[in-house]
Amino acid sequence: MFGREYVCRRLIAFAAEAGLRYRYSGNEHRGQGLPRPLEVLMERVNGTLGTRFDSVLLTRYRDGGDRLGWHADREPDLGPEPELAVLSLGAGRTLAFRTCSKPRRSVRFRLEAGSLLSMGPGTQSHWQHGVPGEVGADERISLGFRRLTWR
Repeated sequence: MFGREYVCRRLIAFAAEAGLRYRYSGNEHRGQGLPRPLEVLMERVNGTLGTRFDSVLLTRYRDGGDRLGWHADREPDLGPEPELAVLSLGAGRTLAFRTCSKPRRSVRFRLEAGSLLSMGPGTQSHWQHGVPGEVGADERISLGFRRLTWR
């Protein structure tokens, strides 16, 4: 990231239709098809939110030491105004947001198991988000739905 190598404690997997690719932080992920359970979840999320997501980035936070620093998902593969959604499974964790511009404003959401949070168009342009470390937190899996076929 930013020309330097870092150890990523959290575990990541990517699933998408065959042929789709997603590049971020110097890594490239290629879709090889969606396992049926993920396909069903994506259909439900798309139906609930009225979206057309076609890929999912799965992140496993093994404990409270696994975290995700401040960032905005603005990769070219996501298009000019990306829309994302996060489905949380397992232990509850905080998802923090802060404005990109100063003076910074911030807000935090506690995502419990089964929570679905939608980040609509404009969110990535104006806000950064992250998952802070949390002492004593148990395992959580985040399913980050994205649309790569926006072109």
